[in-house]
Amino acid sequence: MALVASDRVSVPRILESPVSIECILIREIPLDGFNLVLGRVLLVHVKDEAVIDSTRLYIDAAQLDLIGRMEGNWYARTTSRIEVPYISLEEWRRTKS
Repeated sequence: MALVASDRVSVPRILESPVSIECILIREIPLDGFNLVLGRVLLVHVKDEAVIDSTRLYIDAAQLDLIGRMEGNWYARTTSRIEVPYISLEEWRRTKS
């Protein structure tokens, strides 16, 4: 595992990682038994093969084979995805009448 200097923060990032996010801490909020950590993303590094359109910042998320942190020791894979079309608030309200 090779480390490389980050561009905006002092902590190095892992060179082989398909995605690296440089963040700063905004606030830590103590809750019942855990902390909610809020940060500001300063810069995102994505491997070149996963970039579909760099001018529009389009990324091929399926190509990255991502995982997401849930809570505790639980993680989720993003290999089973569904697409839900966006509707405006006005359209949604019409469906509720």
